[in-house]
Amino acid sequence: MEQQQQGEIAVATEAGLKRRHVHKFGGSSLADPVCYRRVASILEQQAEQQGGGRELVVVSAAGKTTNRLIQLVELAEAGDEAAGEAISALQAYQQSLIDGLLEGELHLGLSQQLADDMQLIAKTLEGQFDRFERNGLLAFGEVWSARLLAALLTSRGDKAIWLDARSFLRAEDGALVKVDTALSSELLKARLAEHTGRIVVTGFIAADMEGRSLLLGRNGSDYSASLLALLADGESTTIWSDVAGVYSADPRRVKEARLLERLSLAEANELARLGSSVLHSRTLQPVADSRQRLTLRCSYNPDEGCTHILRRAPRSGGARIVSSVDQIALIELKVLPQTHYEQTVAAIEAHLARHRLNPLTLQRQPDRRILRLAYTLEVAQGAFELLRDFQLQGSFTALIQREGYSLVALVGAGVTDNAEQCHRFYQLLADQPLEFVQVAKDGLSLVAV
Repeated sequence: MEQQQQGEIAVATEAGLKRRHVHKFGGSSLADPVCYRRVASILEQQAEQQGGGRELVVVSAAGKTTNRLIQLVELAEAGDEAAGEAISALQAYQQSLIDGLLEGELHLGLSQQLADDMQLIAKTLEGQFDRFERNGLLAFGEVWSARLLAALLTSRGDKAIWLDARSFLRAEDGALVKVDTALSSELLKARLAEHTGRIVVTGFIAADMEGRSLLLGRNGSDYSASLLALLADGESTTIWSDVAGVYSADPRRVKEARLLERLSLAEANELARLGSSVLHSRTLQPVADSRQRLTLRCSYNPDEGCTHILRRAPRSGGARIVSSVDQIALIELKVLPQTHYEQTVAAIEAHLARHRLNPLTLQRQPDRRILRLAYTLEVAQGAFELLRDFQLQGSFTALIQREGYSLVALVGAGVTDNAEQCHRFYQLLADQPLEFVQVAKDGLSLVAV
């Protein structure tokens, strides 16, 4: 009898996971009450199209809430009296969202929860707090968004609950948090079996084995979404933001830029690896490891078009995208003369890869025994510290970091074999303060720093 009951539970659990669709909304999509209502309408429309009401919805902190929380923590750590004003301003903003969206008991309930949270934040900031407690403070933004959106959907007749990702997402702390997918999937399935309707989940946050708060890093909510689809064997993930998808160039800089309706996973990975603000490498890994479809869409104008990321070999022919990243740091080191240069560089790259700190691009100078590594400023400090601690073992010295660089790349299958595009690229760079150009081994990109 017990085995039969367990079997029934397993079947019910699997049934509850079938055809789940994941939708992720970023901070710009939740900036004010108008945005929240637009998101609710999108979810209602998607439910009709996808056979609905069982979506998993991942949310970021509303607007600039995370930045406000970071500033608040920094003020408190510095003993600045302005921390009190920052708390009041943050509470006023969050309360304005509640006031603009809810009425009656739901309004009272969320207002009281917000007041309680603010008291807890203020109390924590008054004392000494470690980095896990700091993570917990920064996680409030996602909690407020998930709680509010679930309440709004409920008020519109779509019964929804919110779920704190720390209740199922287990991870190991590090420069980049490493998620235990097996354990997290098990815990998630148990939570989903309790509720078959729409569930709003916090992005950006996870917990270690002791339940302490961990952060998945900037743009961690996108990763949370595709990871959630992987853990729940979801059918699709749609990332809604303030852009419709991947363009042939930055539309803010290039008027002729066009939206790419389809992009191969290989090209998407290369674009993400090179620091794209639209796609992120960690977001794409769960897509590669699962059966889910990935689509990028604009929440401000859902009918504007979209980009589908496809699991197919990219068509060769040349660059499809011009990508650029400002604010790049170069980390330089010198390999010791008594060692084999290529072997030492390979060991350094392997060490960085083990800690998930691969550079955007790099330049080898074997004649000078120099290695230069390019990183975004967000990641550069962590990479520098890792290399600093590895100097003796890694057989290198003269480690320095310089800032003030930019990166521009042509991305597309076969670009490195397209003589015309390569010639034009070098021609346009001729008058620029060029540091180096790197050709991707797989022929997917041509990168200049």
